[in-house]
Amino acid sequence: MLPQIGIDPGISAGCISVFDNGKLHIFKMPEKFMEINELLKPFGCGKASIEQINSRPNFSPFANKRMEPLIKNVEHLKNAMEINRIEYKEVAPSTWQKYHGLILPKGIGEKGMDYDELLRLEKELKHLEIHRSIETKVQNDVVYSENIKFILETSGKLAARKALCDSFTYFSKYDINKAIEETEKSIAKFKSQEKVIRKKRYQTYITKKLKSEGYDKKIPLWQSDSLCILLYQINN
Repeated sequence: MLPQIGIDPGISAGCISVFDNGKLHIFKMPEKFMEINELLKPFGCGKASIEQINSRPNFSPFANKRMEPLIKNVEHLKNAMEINRIEYKEVAPSTWQKYHGLILPKGIGEKGMDYDELLRLEKELKHLEIHRSIETKVQNDVVYSENIKFILETSGKLAARKALCDSFTYFSKYDINKAIEETEKSIAKFKSQEKVIRKKRYQTYITKKLKSEGYDKKIPLWQSDSLCILLYQINN
């Protein structure tokens, strides 16, 4: 049987799991191309599933900055797999999570997370973006609602602010950009905490799954995703 590989390409908690000749090998994700290449070399001609990363456009500059190391790491992985003749496919998180029954029903969030706070932060971000557009008077269909556009075109900034039920206080673009940056960081922190809670749920699942197959150890948190992807790869 050819080596089967499951890859979670994350930088801080990424992992490569390999099932080869009846043995399970687990590696912390390296960041340098040469290290990744050396790690994958013994498993040449195998098959791999790698978690597809979400690199959609229209992310905030803050989010894009955080994504850059991950995108670079994925390119290193793909190049190393091509050099070592490892056939690979990219699997969307929702695909392997659905396979294992790990996706929560619609409208149900992770326990312990205050989703009302997330909604408040997202509304605050949209509100601040509208204010930034008012300050610069730049046409921006993503942020403007039709009535705000009309008011801006006919009455100007103060009337637009009144329509937002806000004060007439002048906001400098620097202050607005700073507030947007802080709000984006708060949203990112919330989603990071949510990810940890979700990973703990996956950790419990994969530990029970492997224990039923004779692997009698608790799986560390950072290994859970790649092991789920590996099981998906073996069975598909």
